[in-house]
Formats: sequence, C-alpha cells, structure tokens
Amino acid sequence: MGKSNRPQFDADTEAHLEGIRVQAYRVLWGQLSQIAIPLSANYFPSEQRDRHSAPPAKTPKAVLVYLRSYARTLYFAEGTLYQQQPGIEAMLQGLKRRIVAMMMEVVAGVEKSVRDRGVSIANHGLTEHEMRKAASDEVQTLIRARLNPPEMVDRPPLPPEVQRQMHTHPLRTLSREDDLRRSGVDLESTSPLLQEVVALALGSAKTSLPTPKEGQNFCEELDRLLREARTTPEGIAEKIDVDPTTVYRHKSGKFSPNRTTVGKYERALSGILGYEVKLPMPVKRHKETKRQ
Repeated sequence: MGKSNRPQFDADTEAHLEGIRVQAYRVLWGQLSQIAIPLSANYFPSEQRDRHSAPPAKTPKAVLVYLRSYARTLYFAEGTLYQQQPGIEAMLQGLKRRIVAMMMEVVAGVEKSVRDRGVSIANHGLTEHEMRKAASDEVQTLIRARLNPPEMVDRPPLPPEVQRQMHTHPLRTLSREDDLRRSGVDLESTSPLLQEVVALALGSAKTSLPTPKEGQNFCEELDRLLREARTTPEGIAEKIDVDPTTVYRHKSGKFSPNRTTVGKYERALSGILGYEVKLPMPVKRHKETKRQ
C-alpha cells in the first residue's frame, strides 16, 4: 500500500476504474454545463430580450444533486473494491478526499468553460465550501454504512416471482441478496451510470447500460430524457435540425419519427447526458399517412 493509503490494483482493474472516472467526469461536465445560468439578463442578444426579460431561476439543489451523484458513483466504483482490513477507515477517508478534489476540478473546468458564453455555475449561489461539504457528507454517509453495517437478521425467503425477477434482471442479479442490502443503494432510483457501477462492483452485471424495455412508450421516454437533459423541444430541435413543431408532435405522439430521426435524437441526447441513450422505436399509428 502506498503513502496515499490506497490499495494497489492490477492493470485491468486500474483501467476499469479510470474508464468509470472518465465517464463520470463527462456526465457531471454535461450536467453542470446544461444548468449554468446567465450572469445577467443583458447576456441575451437584443432580439431575444423579450423572451428572457427575467433571468433563469437559480437551482442550487440541482447542482448539489449532480455533485452527490458523482461522489456516490466514484465511491462505489473504487470503495467497494477495498478489502476489510486494519486501516480500512483511513483508506476510505483518503478516497473521500480524492473524490472531492476531482469533483472540484470538474466544477472549476466547467465554470471556466461556460463563462466564455456569459453563463456561470457560481451564479446559482453555492459557495465552494458548500459544494465540497455536500460531496464529502455524501461519501461519509456511505463510509459509516460500510464500517457499521446494520445487523443482518434472519428473513423469510423472497416470493418465487421476486426471486425470478432478481435472477433475470441484469442489474439485480448480484452475487448474494445480502450484498444489495448492505450496499444501501436503491438501484431503481439511481442514474444508469451509478446502477452499472454498483452492479459491476459487486461482480454481477453486464457491461452495457440498460436498454429500453420492449413496448416502452417512445413519447414518455423522449419526454423523460428531455427533462433529464434539462433541454427544451426547441433546443433539441436545433441539434437534430428539425422544426420545433416536429419535436412537439413526436413528444405528444401525434406523429411517429422514422429510424433516422430516432437515431438523431439518440446521438444528440447521448452528447448532452454523457452516456449512450437508446430510445424505443415508436409504434406506428394506423392513421398516419406520413412519418416525420
């Protein structure tokens, strides 16, 4: 073990961890860039002033949600690999400090980048101390859960249908049922990247991100992804080179996009969100005479 109180891993594991760090870096960069707000209303060009007479609302809670998610992702990626041994607390505390430092590097890089466009992350009103504390507290909670796990009690076996679901769902097929309980993570409510990290750390997931379920509603999924990306139909329309009215029609289900347009949506949203997006193919409506 080196002076940094960090265990030494083999080359493959180090490469895997670096890949997760890069992916988490891209996701956080994209999320923070999307919610940066103008330094003043005068930032907007004169022809847009009427539409933007009031500055966008500050959403410091959104910033903190993204920072905490980033911290959790890196903790589960590396911290779950640390073996229980003397000095484990010092190793986890060292990991926490490195995570916070890497996070603040991302914040500083995004701030420098977006200020060239007249927008800012700092304009949400959070101080550097508040951002550091949010990530540090998030990881510290996970460390406490690791060092003081809840006492396991004998439980009745799960119903057969639940056992079958856990066996067939790639993100719930963990090495042991108790691993999921000890992890303290609700996989169904976390981001796709964090879902994959937790499952990979427990050694039991496929290496690809979840794909849309068969029959999943295209309109609902498109609407959900637009909200997750914090972009508007007008914004995504510009990226895929279509009229905003077309996006509204796709979102409402009045018209179904063809495969080419679905691919454009996937590429544009993947670029914004920082992970590969897969949209379900919309069901063709019988009354449609032409697909947009």
